[in-house]
Parts: sequence; structure tokens; C-alpha cells
Amino acid sequence: MVTWPNAAANRMGYVWADQPSSASYTPSAPYSYNSTGAAVLIARSGVGIYSVKFTGLGGGVQAGGNVQVTAYGAGSENCNVQNWSSGGTDFTATVRCFTAAGALTDTRYSLMVTWPEAVANRLGYVWADQASSASYTPSASYSYNSSGGVLITRSGVGVYSVKFTGLGGDGQSGGNVQVTAYGTGSENCNVQNWASGGADFTAAVRCFTAAGVLKDTRYSLMVKSPQ
Repeated sequence: MVTWPNAAANRMGYVWADQPSSASYTPSAPYSYNSTGAAVLIARSGVGIYSVKFTGLGGGVQAGGNVQVTAYGAGSENCNVQNWSSGGTDFTATVRCFTAAGALTDTRYSLMVTWPEAVANRLGYVWADQASSASYTPSASYSYNSSGGVLITRSGVGVYSVKFTGLGGDGQSGGNVQVTAYGTGSENCNVQNWASGGADFTAAVRCFTAAGVLKDTRYSLMVKSPQ
């Protein structure tokens, strides 16, 4: 999913983190955005461990939102969301980046955070936090569907289906899906496929260890409807 800055009402932010060894820095203005108009700050607390703060983008008493992160460059590194904090004044995401063998490593990455957008934008997201559950409705604070509810099912180890009720294109296929593994480990998650041409929007997800073995894993997912 690619994006340009939206209206401030959409409450989102993104950043290209291009200084992986810097202790702290303000990222390049053309490649970072905070809908509040305030600063974006990146800090490194150890090898491959970063904190990205979007000043003023927090929900106050309301925690939630969504985070997606992708490693940047020609190498085989991958990056995960360790966690995020959004219930205060700021929205801060913690990122961990790994080599293909699962060792922490300094690397560049691209990150996006968002809160619910206007219904017309036809967006959905979820924090899938019950990795071993056969079926569940995710936390309302950390899931959103501009058209209805969200249901997650697990059909096997590391194999999941996420359904956003009513978010499909009703005869028009398309849209987009992003997924990021969540936690302190080196797991990674892929989008296997998605179906969006009917009434609902359903994404299939597979999660793996660094060695490529399917594994039950928490993850963060975002979809954009074709309409």
C-alpha cells in the first residue's frame, strides 16, 4: 500500500527510516508525515531496535490504531512491530529488524500508522492477538471495519483467514492488503491471497519462523477496499 498525505481528519502518519545506526534523528521531511503537523522522531535503543514517535497523534484516553512496517533495501532483512502505544498524547511504535537467520540487525524500513478514517475511505485493520485460537472476534479497540465487523479464523498452524464483513467490492475485485508480524521474535507473516469481489473482504495470512516453518504468530493487518 502506498500513500500520500491525507487530510488531517484521517489521523495517520508514515516515515522512511533511513538512518539505521543513528541513536536518534528527525527523518527526512519529504518521506515522513504526521497529520497533526507535529514532529516525527526516531530513536535506536539497541541493534535493530527502534522507537518511532508521532507527536500529538495519540488517542488520549482511547488506545488503538494500526501499525504496518516493511524492511527497505536490496537485502533479505525483515522488520516486525514489537508493540505500539497510542493511548496518550503521542503514537509510538516499537520496531525490531532481523537478518534472514533471525538475528537482530540495523536496517532501514518504511512504517505507517493510522487511526480509523472516514467511512467513505472503505478501510479495515486488525491486531490479531490470539495466535492459537480457532476463531475469534478481535479487540474492538485494535480493530476497525468501516462497513461492519471483523472475524479471524485459524485453519492450521500459522494459517489464518481475516474477514471484514461488508467491505467487499460487490462485483468489483481488487483492493490491497498489508500484514506485519507482531512481537519480539523474528517471525514473519505473508499475505497468501485475498478475496474482495463479493460482499465481504477476506485476507488469507501465513506466518513463519525465520527458518521458514509455519508458526502460530500474532500480527497486524490492514486492508483497503476496491471501492
